[in-house]
Amino acid sequence: MTRRRGLYLYAVVGTNPAASSAGAGVRHALAGDVLGVDDAPVHTIECDGLGAVVSKVDLQRLAAVVEGSAPDLLAGLAQRHHAVVLASMDAVDRVLPLRLGTVLTGQDAARQFLHQRVGELSAGLREVDGCHEWEIAIGHEDTVSDKGVPVPTAPGTESDVNVGTAYLLRRRDQLVASQRRREAQAETVAAVADAVRALAERVAAGRRSGGGVLFDESYLVRRETEDRFLATVDGYGDRLQERGLRLRLTGPWPPYSFVPATLRVVT
Repeated sequence: MTRRRGLYLYAVVGTNPAASSAGAGVRHALAGDVLGVDDAPVHTIECDGLGAVVSKVDLQRLAAVVEGSAPDLLAGLAQRHHAVVLASMDAVDRVLPLRLGTVLTGQDAARQFLHQRVGELSAGLREVDGCHEWEIAIGHEDTVSDKGVPVPTAPGTESDVNVGTAYLLRRRDQLVASQRRREAQAETVAAVADAVRALAERVAAGRRSGGGVLFDESYLVRRETEDRFLATVDGYGDRLQERGLRLRLTGPWPPYSFVPATLRVVT
């Protein structure tokens, strides 16, 4: 059986010599230092001042990994994809990472892709120039539950009535305290969001949901702003902990969440 070969597309980089020596920088950084999917050498295909960072791939095997149910194989693919994107970012500032599993049929298709979308790709590269992605998730440190609270029986004697009244008063106080706690948490989370959004170029929805997560966003942050961004996040750590919340910061990442939606699917 003839095996179908194609090109796995990791990222697009700027290669215009007038702006920088990015093309040569990427080629040097990737020359033998990092292997792509299926241990294939990674190279760039250039057109119109842009470069597609690619490697040869067996399309049938790739489809089996992406569409299959083997988490270890998919994780391996993601690691190789990420490693190539990071190597590209080490070489140049302007790297637009493509989604996992993006393929092209060959070199001509790669050049056509760059040529037909030169405007959109160039704009995307300018937007992420010198930026990293950071993600902030805020959630409960523990789960507040009513389990274990005694439920009074129907009152019978005067003593029972007093006990029942005392329980209702305690329960009311608990509900009031719980409501105030939630309001304080919401105010603190809102303060964190306002502070970090002010330092970001763009904001995107995060990847986490459920499991006690109250807030999750990703941020496109310029490298010269990262120290302020991190100091701002750190400054809210104690306040959140006092409210019974925990902040999880991850990054820096390539700006995966800020690739134009029209570039996430390539045929």
